[in-house]
Amino acid sequence: PIWAPKDCRNLTPIVRGGETRALKQLKEKITERPNYVATFEKPKTSCVATKEMSTTIMSPYMAWGCLSPRQLWYAIAESSQRSSTPNKSKPPVSLHGQVLWRDFNHLMAHDANRNEPG
Repeated sequence: PIWAPKDCRNLTPIVRGGETRALKQLKEKITERPNYVATFEKPKTSCVATKEMSTTIMSPYMAWGCLSPRQLWYAIAESSQRSSTPNKSKPPVSLHGQVLWRDFNHLMAHDANRNEPG
């Protein structure tokens, strides 16, 4: 094995689970940043940035069931609507596009596993 249990002892997680933390992240990254939300474009982010996150970091909370896609969808819509920018991003690169893409892949994975188990 490449990793052993001792290799993970002193790691600091980037994201910790829980609904309270998910709602705090939703508020900080979506609700309180309408211009960021309205102009978000996925190709302009870095998925490996750890010091200053360039994405919303909402996906882990959705994957763990701490936040529903519906909660995120409406928070994005409300925040974007409050934005003063005239140049709003559109799917597939917008945050709404990213939620649609995530759920499409989630659906396809479940369908594939049902049709081809194992």
